[in-house]
Amino acid sequence: HCADSWTIPFSSARKWAAWGTAESSIVMGAPEMLIDGIAELEGLRQKVRLYAEEGLRVLVVVRFGERIQDQTLPEHPVPLALLVLEEDLRDDARETLAYFRRQGVRVRIISGDSPTTVAALAAQVGLQSPDGNAPQAFDARQLPSDPTSPEFLSIVESTDVFGRVTPEQKRALVNALQTQKHCVAMTGDGVNDALALKDADLGIAMGNGAAATKAVSQLVLVDQKFSVLPSVLGEGRRIMANMERVSSLFLAKTTYATLFVILSAIFAWRYPFLPRHFTYVDTLTIGIPAFFIALGPNNRRYVPGFLVRTLSLAIPSGIVLGVSALAVYSSVGDGTALGSTAAALTVLIAGLWLLSITARPLVPWRIALICTMAAGGVLGVFIPVARHFFAFEWPSASLWLVIVCAGLCAGAVIEAFSRVLYLGRLREAEEEGRARD
Repeated sequence: HCADSWTIPFSSARKWAAWGTAESSIVMGAPEMLIDGIAELEGLRQKVRLYAEEGLRVLVVVRFGERIQDQTLPEHPVPLALLVLEEDLRDDARETLAYFRRQGVRVRIISGDSPTTVAALAAQVGLQSPDGNAPQAFDARQLPSDPTSPEFLSIVESTDVFGRVTPEQKRALVNALQTQKHCVAMTGDGVNDALALKDADLGIAMGNGAAATKAVSQLVLVDQKFSVLPSVLGEGRRIMANMERVSSLFLAKTTYATLFVILSAIFAWRYPFLPRHFTYVDTLTIGIPAFFIALGPNNRRYVPGFLVRTLSLAIPSGIVLGVSALAVYSSVGDGTALGSTAAALTVLIAGLWLLSITARPLVPWRIALICTMAAGGVLGVFIPVARHFFAFEWPSASLWLVIVCAGLCAGAVIEAFSRVLYLGRLREAEEEGRARD
């Protein structure tokens, strides 16, 4: 090293690095930044384009006869060498991109490299534009300066591959996609990706990426494999779809419990249930079934309308459960253990009917689950120790008939409401989810 030597580290914004002395500068970086627009170097630029069209990354090394001042490149570069690098494409890239294409997820590549190189590599791994043609590439240096302008938004919407993108532009591209109502997930591993990852709806960092990138991301791929992303998407869909199934159970219970409180307060009625009665009913109609249903397979795509569909089943069902329980309770004996037993068993029967609605289609394991919960309901009253613990009394044969009839009638009313208000919406959501797949 010379005593008067100096260095300028690489920057993803200017895309070059430099070393030199007081008399000269050696610069290595993107050809577009170092030799673009120089007529006598057209032959060299043509060679660079040929390499880029093959998917090769090209760096150029040039010499300037003076020192770089204020990070502004002098004129008249003298080419010294071309560095041609071959990309090591991931084995799982093609399969992963094909999966997302089938799922209707549009993949865009945002890179600091040459748009020609990136587009060629994208084509090699099967990236396509929405119309099935080769990916559309764009040089980010030509992007309008205003990221909110219609021109900027139009370019972002129609382009599949962006090259020579700065960190600030990556962030602007993410924001532009969000402005156009897209849900944006982004993967990245460098510090220059951190801003965009932070603003994305789902930031996905690579496990070997920079600490700042992993700190702002919601998901980190520890093994650096893109092939896990389809399973991540499937897991998210399973959680959302199954959450919709079980939410109606919880909200229906909230509805009838609230109804009990309001009516008991207004009319000064004795509350029909003890806390242990709620434990008994909720465990068999909500707690245990919801656990298994939530873990069951479900690949339905998320379809807007989650809250409307859930409430359209939960609120009418909760009202029916509450009214039927109060009717049986008051007719059997207000304030008696037998009345509470009858009301709890009525809610149990109707609650299992509601469970059967949310569990449809009734595949064998779900049928077995419902039957097991029904058997547990009967055993809880039949076994003396359990009956005593839950403060129940064994109903007479005639009372059993009343309980079963009341529970089945309440279930039939819930079924009617579900067919009018819920199942139609659910069927539309299922069909829409399949259509998108």
